[in-house]
Parts: sequence; C-alpha cells; structure tokens
Amino acid sequence: ACSSSFFFFFKQKTAYEILSGLVGSEMCIRDRYMGFQLMEPEYHQGEVIEAAKKYGIQKPEIRLTSAYVYRAGELKEQPKSFDLKGNIGITEYQKVEELKKVVDTLVKVPNVEPNLDIDSILLGSPFPVIKDVIPVMKTGEKVDLVAQKGIVYLFDFWATWCGPCQMPMQHNQEMLTKNPDWEGKVKIVGVSIDSDVANTKKRVEERKWTKVEHYNTPGEFKSAVCQQLKIRSIPFVVLVDSDGIVQRAGHPGPMQLDKIIPLLMKKEKIEPQAEEPEDNGTIKDKTYKYDQCKTDVQKFVTDHADLMKTFPECLIAAVFIKRAKVKEFEDFDHFLLIRYTWTFMNKGKHLKLKSEFETTFGSKIVVKVQEKQVQSSHQSLSLIHI
Repeated sequence: ACSSSFFFFFKQKTAYEILSGLVGSEMCIRDRYMGFQLMEPEYHQGEVIEAAKKYGIQKPEIRLTSAYVYRAGELKEQPKSFDLKGNIGITEYQKVEELKKVVDTLVKVPNVEPNLDIDSILLGSPFPVIKDVIPVMKTGEKVDLVAQKGIVYLFDFWATWCGPCQMPMQHNQEMLTKNPDWEGKVKIVGVSIDSDVANTKKRVEERKWTKVEHYNTPGEFKSAVCQQLKIRSIPFVVLVDSDGIVQRAGHPGPMQLDKIIPLLMKKEKIEPQAEEPEDNGTIKDKTYKYDQCKTDVQKFVTDHADLMKTFPECLIAAVFIKRAKVKEFEDFDHFLLIRYTWTFMNKGKHLKLKSEFETTFGSKIVVKVQEKQVQSSHQSLSLIHI
C-alpha cells in the first residue's frame, strides 16, 4: 500500500509520536510532597476512560509514554505523552472535540498535554457526503458524492503515482464489464487524490477505465477526503450497501468484492468484516525498568563516544509505555530505538555500531534499528568525475 508515512522515517503510532519532535524539551516536573518525597502524578485515568465511554468511544484505552532520548550529542528526558485511544462512528466524530475539553479538565499534570488518538469507524455507519470533488472525464463545476438509496456503491480512493492502486482499479473495470446486469444497481466510483486532475484523466484514458465514474480531490494525503475519512494509505475502498450503510472499508485485497457485491444487490446478509488484531505490545524482560534503561543508554553513549561522533545525527530513544483499559496502568510496550544514516565510506563503523547496540541491549529489551545508507559527497564527486 502507498502510505502517508514513508520508508525510513516512518510514523509510529500516536503514542510514539513523541519521537518525531525531540527538540529542546525540559525534564518532566514531578509533584513534591512536603519538599522531600516525589509523588507520582494523578492522571485520573479511570475517570477519563468512563468519560470516553459516555461520549461513545469504543474500546477506549490510555497509553502513557516515557521517553529518554539521545540526540545531537545530548541526553534528555522528554515530557510524558498521554494518549487516549479508541474508535467512534464517523458521523459522531464531532463529539471528540467535546471529549477533549473534558479530558483536559481531568488531567492536570505539569508538562503533560493529553492527546486524543480517536479513529473514526466507517463500518456500520451511513456513508457521509463527500463535498466538492472534481469530475475527471467531464468539464464542469465541483459536485458532491452521495450514496443514493437503492444502489450498491464501491468507492475506490487511489492515485496515479500509487503502484498498488492500479490493479484494483483495473479489477473495477473488469467487474463492470463482466457483469452487465449490474447497470443501474451498482456504481463503482474512483476518487483520485492526485494533485493534478490532468494526470488522473490521462491514466483513465490510457487504461480505458471508462466504466468507472472518476472524480478528483487534489492534495494527496492532505486532501479534504483523506482528512474526512481518515485515510492514511491507499488503495482504500469503501463498499456501501443499498441502504447507504458501509459494509467494508480498507484495502481491497482480501475483500472478495466479486462475491460480496452480488449478495448486497440481493440484500442478503454478509459476514462482518474481520477486525484487525489487537496490539498487545512487547516486553522482553519485565524486570528491566525504565530507570535502568536510562542508565544503560548513558553508559553506552559514554563508552562509545568516538563511534557516536561518526554519526552526529544519531538518535537513541528508550521508550516505555504503560496502558490503562479500566483504571490501573500496566506495563504494555518497551522498546529501544536507534536511528541514523551511514555512507559507503563509514560502512565498517555502521556495522560495528549496529552490532554493539544489539549486543548491549538485545537480551533486555526489544531493539528497533532504523538505518539507511545515503550517498556521501565524496561519492557524488566521483560520479561527476566519471
């Protein structure tokens, strides 16, 4: 799939987004009791979970993330990340803003701003109106896409630059060609997120995908439709029954659309879409705690100071996440991330750094190495000379 999060610097889940803005943060401040004893802050997680349920959030849970980071030669502890996760029907998503105000009043911890990572659920919801799309094969004003009652719709969100999107669109054309009895009962609508509608028109004409209705909403993953439907990767299809209710949403690969669409035409029941497996996190050694990991990171950086100088942009992050589903927090996911680039000229030191890191930490905690080879200026000059 073509994703809005690319290759090497891929986006972690929201609970991990603390890693994407690791600059100039001060140490998290803890409440002091009588000037002597440090007290754990009160997050009121049980009350937050209950509030989320009242606002219609399904499967609410809280992720509390602590991160200790080495970057640009400095070691710093980041402010804790408090993320409320869950799902809500797309037609009720406006409630999330109201819930955010409630959560902000409950969580009053220095240097912690609660974040709501609530996914909108299309499945089982009425398909929303998609406003102001551009007809691709006709000249004219922008129109609104509406799933009319009495017709089964397949909306395919794609782009010409997305390799994996081309076969599903070809399949759409073939389904309509092989099933003339679908006419008037089934509509397949392609919605391209290409920034230039001319590219979409050219591709449709080249491939002869003319039985599919085509529209464009420019902006790629920042387009209005991607924001509205929370589309993060393409191809992304939405299958809507003749009552206007979404029956399938996601990648078209496993959907068996040839079999499901005829069933929906007859108003027969179909199996519910399988849910994605639950994320259960990973903890390699439960006895290995955050403070010990911080100490070990400090020691690693000191012991390998000369090696670290070879990779001045190297990032090391110790990330420990706790989760609350009801009231109490429990350890959920612990990992250690190292991220850096290397060149052909320092390949030997790259291999040594990677080996030393995995040897030092591999038996204690999940190690995630994100390394990427880049071209050095010396290589560039050599290529130009040649």
